Amino acid sequence: MKTHLIKQKDFLCMLVVALMFSLPAMAQTSASGSSDWFSTRGAKVYQNEVKELTKSEVRTMLANTEFLNLYNQGVQKNRSGNTWLIVSCGSLVACCSWAVSIYDYGYTTVDLIGISAFGGFSVFAALTGLSKKGQGIMLIGNAVDGYNNARKTSGTELNLGVTGNGVALVLKF
Repeated sequence: MKTHLIKQKDFLCMLVVALMFSLPAMAQTSASGSSDWFSTRGAKVYQNEVKELTKSEVRTMLANTEFLNLYNQGVQKNRSGNTWLIVSCGSLVACCSWAVSIYDYGYTTVDLIGISAFGGFSVFAALTGLSKKGQGIMLIGNAVDGYNNARKTSGTELNLGVTGNGVALVLKF
């Protein structure tokens, strides 16, 4: 009569596999029990890289933290950048329409100076808008990253691997 016994080596292999699949999920869970992680793409904030959050949801999430002010500054700079880009497009359209409207009559020095001024302003407005948008996106990203880092309850790190001598489990506090 044969009995089926699990060898010690097989048992350790199954234990290692089980730990490798269960520990990363447990390590990402915060003290509140939620494993939500927030990220940004541009000025948009996402929960677990899937659900896009509205500005009011983000403000509710960041309420009573120092990151709310940083997020609000980022949103304001992003909005200001959008305004500058719209102004840039408007001045470029005005410059082009002025140039087209006087094309048949010939350009005078005053016309060329005016068209150059409109063109220069539109370039200035575009650069200002892009700069403001970049600053706003950076501030929003910093606020979300800071919030994620502040939610980490401890500095524990768990590593599991196979070495030449056997299975290694490293737990750092």
